Amino acid sequence: MDNRFYYYLHGSTASTPDEIRDILDNGLKSRFKFSLGSTMWRIDGEGDLEEKIKSYSKSEKFDAVFVIKIPKDYLPRKIKGGVVASTPIPFFKKIREKNTSFNAVFTPHLIQGVYVKNSQSFVTNPNFNPIFDPSGLQYSDEQLEFFKNNMGFSPNITQWGVYMGERRSYSFKALRDFDHKHHTFNRVMDDYSKIYGENSKDKK
Repeated sequence: MDNRFYYYLHGSTASTPDEIRDILDNGLKSRFKFSLGSTMWRIDGEGDLEEKIKSYSKSEKFDAVFVIKIPKDYLPRKIKGGVVASTPIPFFKKIREKNTSFNAVFTPHLIQGVYVKNSQSFVTNPNFNPIFDPSGLQYSDEQLEFFKNNMGFSPNITQWGVYMGERRSYSFKALRDFDHKHHTFNRVMDDYSKIYGENSKDKK
């Protein structure tokens, strides 16, 4: 396991190749808006990942277990000198679908792959790439909560908390158009490409 990342597992009843491919291509739909913890179980970075996955699939009786791999820098947990230690990146798309209760989609770019219990095999997601375009996406509840809990600590932290909350009021399209127009994420994703991109040092 790569210690630059947080790992999460998402159990699913998806069992057919088409169902699994849809998730790998389009992301994980959620009825809990932008909460990671509502549908994913975070695992520690110690031990064998394959064994953790198999154990989880057996204990919860899932047909498939998706492995979520999020760069730690995208989920900052430290403040240095009144400034957040790294720049957070959003990864949820707000959606509205007729006749369903789904209201968000977790990006496919942070889904490393899936363990299929019937075949006892792991399928790597070709769409996995931590360096993606997050324009239009929403920050998770966990990201927003960190900044809200520390608002008042410094102007930088307060601004982040306000900014993340304000994004919640806008649709995916409106945010995407704004982010593209103002190049919101161009610089930070370029910086992160040196750490998490295909040519980054010691990529695992």
